[in-house]
Amino acid sequence: MWLMVQLMRNQDTLSRVRQEIAEAIGTKTAMIDDSILSTCEYFQACLKETLRLHIPGPFLVPHQALENFVLNDYTIPKDSIMLVNARTIQLDPENWKDATSFKPDRFFGSKVDFRGNHFEYIPFGSGRRMCPGYQIGFRNVQLVVACLIYYFDGENPENLDTGDIFHAGGLRRRNRCL
Repeated sequence: MWLMVQLMRNQDTLSRVRQEIAEAIGTKTAMIDDSILSTCEYFQACLKETLRLHIPGPFLVPHQALENFVLNDYTIPKDSIMLVNARTIQLDPENWKDATSFKPDRFFGSKVDFRGNHFEYIPFGSGRRMCPGYQIGFRNVQLVVACLIYYFDGENPENLDTGDIFHAGGLRRRNRCL
C-alpha cells in the first residue's frame, strides 16, 4: 500500500488522482474496472513512481556468470553468483532528477514503463527473467487503490512521521517451525 502512503503524504496529488478517477467513471457505472482505469494516465504515473521508490523485490533474480568478464575494472570469475540491486538503479540520481522524491509527473506522458525496456526502471526485472505476473500485480494494486480513493476519504494523523519507513519493506522468507 505504498501508493496510499505516497498519496496521503501528497494531498494535492491525491486530489488530482481522485478527480481523474471520478471523471473516468462519470455516470457510466458504480463499478470501477480495468477499462476505466486504463484511461487514468496520471493515476498510472503515480503507481509507476511508487514502484520506482518502493520496489517490491529490491534484488532481482540471481544470475550466474557463464564466463570470466570485467565490469568497471572488476574481474568477475566464471560461475560467480550475481544480484542486480534494482533499488539502487531506480534511485540513481544520474537517471532520475530529485531521485528520492515522489514526483509522478516524471512518468506522465513518458514512454518509460515497467516492461523491462528501460533499464533505469525495472521494478519487475527485465528480459527472460522478468516477473511473469507483473500485469496482474499492477492491475490489482491499481484497482484496490482506486476503490479506496473513490469510495473513502482519509487523512493523515497529526504529527505522523513516515520518514523512517521509506526503505522498509521488500520480500522475505516466512518464519518456519520444524
